[in-house]
Amino acid sequence: LPTIVLMVFLGIVLCWVHAPNSRIEGFTRGFSVFAILTVVSPVQTPEPLDSGNINQTFTTSSFFEISQMSFFISSATARPFSNNNAESDAEGAAVIIFPSLSNNSKSEIATITLRDAKTEKVIARQDITGSQFKLKKPYGDYILEVEKSGFRRTEVPISITENIAAYKLSMEKSSVPLGLQRLVGFSEGKLEKSQAETYKQEGANYSRQKDYKLAIEKYDEALKLAPNDAQTHNYKGYAFLREEQYDAAIASFKKAHELSPQYYYARLNLAKAHCAKGDVDTAKSVLLSKPALSNDEISTTIKDHEFKKLCSEIVADIKAISKP
Repeated sequence: LPTIVLMVFLGIVLCWVHAPNSRIEGFTRGFSVFAILTVVSPVQTPEPLDSGNINQTFTTSSFFEISQMSFFISSATARPFSNNNAESDAEGAAVIIFPSLSNNSKSEIATITLRDAKTEKVIARQDITGSQFKLKKPYGDYILEVEKSGFRRTEVPISITENIAAYKLSMEKSSVPLGLQRLVGFSEGKLEKSQAETYKQEGANYSRQKDYKLAIEKYDEALKLAPNDAQTHNYKGYAFLREEQYDAAIASFKKAHELSPQYYYARLNLAKAHCAKGDVDTAKSVLLSKPALSNDEISTTIKDHEFKKLCSEIVADIKAISKP
C-alpha cells in the first residue's frame, strides 16, 4: 500500500502539477518514478534453509580431498520444498558449467538464485566463484537465475530428474551495469546437457563410493566423447592409483599433465603415483620441474596427508622451495 500511495503522489507531482513539455521529458520523469519505486520497494528475502539438510545454503567445497581431485570450485545445495515436492523424497543433482567463465579465478563472482518453478519463491541465493557448481535437491522443477558482471542477467528453467547430470549454461556478454539490467528483467539462457561431463560426474560418484572399477568405466565413456579433457584423465588416474595399478595411473596423470601443464592436481597426483611405485626421485623431479609451483601449491602439497604418507622422503625438499 505505501508503494502505491508513493507512486500516485510522484505521478501527480511529476506528470500533472509539473506537466512535461516534451515526450523525452515525459519519458525521463516516468523512468525516474520507476527507478525510485525499484529502490524503495520491499525485496523478498529467502527463508533460512532447514538445519536438518546436508548444507544450509550454497557452500564452497571440494568434491574429494583437494589434493586428490580439484572437482567443484563451489557447490550448492537447496532445501526441499515444503509443499510442491512433498510427494518425492528422491534427490538428484545437477552440475552447472559456465563455459564463458574461468575455472581458476577466485575473483570472478557470480550470484546464483534458485526459485520454485511453480510459486517462483526464492529457495536459496549465494555468491559463487569459478566456472561450475553443483545443485543437489529433490526431483522437481526449478528456476535458476545467474548474475555476473560483464554478462546479461540470465534465467533458465531446470528440471532435476536424474541421480546426476551435467549442463552447460551459455550467457551473453554485456557492458550494461547489473543495476540497470535489474530494471528490465532477465534474458533467457540456454541450458544444454553435456553427456561427457555427465559420465565424468557419474564416475566421480563411483569413486566417492570406492567403486573404482565402475568409475574407470564411466571415465572411459566420458573420454570417448571428450578425449582431451585433462580433468577426466586425472580422475581416471586417481581411480587407478586407488586400485594400485600404478603404471596405468602414471599414464593417465601424464596425459592430463601434457594436455594442461598448469593443472596442478594432475601434477601432484603424478608425483604420488611415482612415490607409490617406489620411484621418489622421479616424483621429486615432477614437482620441481617447470612451471614452478606457487607458494599456495607448495603449501597444499606438504599438507596433503596422502602425499606425506607416500612421499615422506621428499616432503622437506618440496617445503624448501617455498619463496619468502
